[in-house]
Amino acid sequence: MTETLTVAPERGGPDPDRVLVAYPELVGFTAEVFARRGLPAGRARVAAEALCYGDLTGLSSHGLANLTRLYLPLLAAGRADPAAEPAVLADRGAAVLLDARRGLGLWVAREAMDLAVERAAAYGIGLVSVRDGTHFGCAGHHAAQAVRHGMVGVVASNCGRQRIIRPPGGRPAMLGTNPFSVAAPAGGHPPFVLDMSTTVVPTGKIRQA
Repeated sequence: MTETLTVAPERGGPDPDRVLVAYPELVGFTAEVFARRGLPAGRARVAAEALCYGDLTGLSSHGLANLTRLYLPLLAAGRADPAAEPAVLADRGAAVLLDARRGLGLWVAREAMDLAVERAAAYGIGLVSVRDGTHFGCAGHHAAQAVRHGMVGVVASNCGRQRIIRPPGGRPAMLGTNPFSVAAPAGGHPPFVLDMSTTVVPTGKIRQA
């Protein structure tokens, strides 16, 4: 790819301090950072592509800004295991239950979708549920992996133990932002990708503002 990413505030007109970074360089840098934190090279690259997807598509609230805010602290605190090896807990053919074992969600979600695609090719539908995972960035990036195989991809998350949203008519916060994404082929046009929070706004947008 030859895209160039702009790393700078988007408001307030031209910024003399704006830095332009070529997409391949940004992905390579991010992959190197993850590799230095113990991720195998292949998974570090997958994680970097998932993270930089946010900046490439204008969803910078879920882009590289989260490298030092979210992902490196997860690894440093041991809440994400760089050497995690996911394990299949139940296999029903079209449906699989996968234990991520605290693997970094940026690459675990990709492997889960790859497995779902594999099962869909064999059974007509593939469902992979992941437990004990961590934040996976833009849901749309992972859903879109299915489009490359001519399939419709669906990704949803319950955000683990996140409790920041009150249910309708409720008083205490009980729910997460619970992202949801659908991606589908669109013939000769770019694929359809819906990537949304089930709340009015995702927390990343609030932090960005």
